[in-house]
Order: sequence, then structure tokens, then C-alpha cells
Amino acid sequence: MINLKKLTHIAFAVKSIDEALPFFQGLFGAKKVFGPFVPSDEEHRVVLLSLSGVIIELMEPIDDKGFLGRFIAKRGEGFNHIGFEVEDIKRASNALKSEGLQVIRERVDYPGLKYSFVHPKSFFGIELHLDEDWHSHTDLETI
Repeated sequence: MINLKKLTHIAFAVKSIDEALPFFQGLFGAKKVFGPFVPSDEEHRVVLLSLSGVIIELMEPIDDKGFLGRFIAKRGEGFNHIGFEVEDIKRASNALKSEGLQVIRERVDYPGLKYSFVHPKSFFGIELHLDEDWHSHTDLETI
């Protein structure tokens, strides 16, 4: 069994962070807490917002060829994945694999943040993102 500590974030794929940001800030009162930044895959740009105690991750493709560009071309803008914090990412990933779920990415990408992604085809059509040490990143400690 995997011990999910808490919901960490909900991610949205958007064509333009610059267009989506005023919507989340103006309509819902979201506060920008980090970004924009480009993760090491260099395929997308990210902004993290705080909204009612939950992080909203806005992700914008840098080009149409990367995973996010392909996602938007196929499905349009909208919900991309949901994230939960776990105590031990390796143990959680192994448990997922032992249950037959497809772990598609497992790496350290954000400073101090280990994560794994589960393919939506093996998890009820939803991409699952598991994080270890969500608050270890200095800029996220105040969230």
C-alpha cells in the first residue's frame, strides 16, 4: 500500500501562461508563488499558483513537438495531471509497478523534488504524479 500524505498540486496544460494567468488570478484570486521557469526537459514552461491551499501548475509548451505540445494538439487545453506527496518515491513506484501500473517517468527535476508519473492508460484515464519532499524546495515552503 502507498501512503499518500496529501494532495500537492493540480496541473493544467495551457497554450499560453500569459493568457491563463490573469484568469486564475482575477477570477479565483490565485497567487503566483514560483515561476515562470523551464524544467530540465526544456519542453515546457511552468508557473505555480496557490489557490485555496492547493498548488495549481500552469504548463505551456515551448514547441508543438514536445509531450505537452502533443497533449494540447490531441486533447486541447485543460486538466493534465494530479499530484500527491508520498514518503518514499522509490517504494511508491515499485508498489505501482507491482500492481501493473505503467510508471512513465521517474526523476529528480525540480531542486530537491523527486517524482514519478503514472500513465493515464493504467490509472483510470488520469495521469498520476507522485512527489517526494514537496516542501523541500525553498520557494514552496510558505505554501
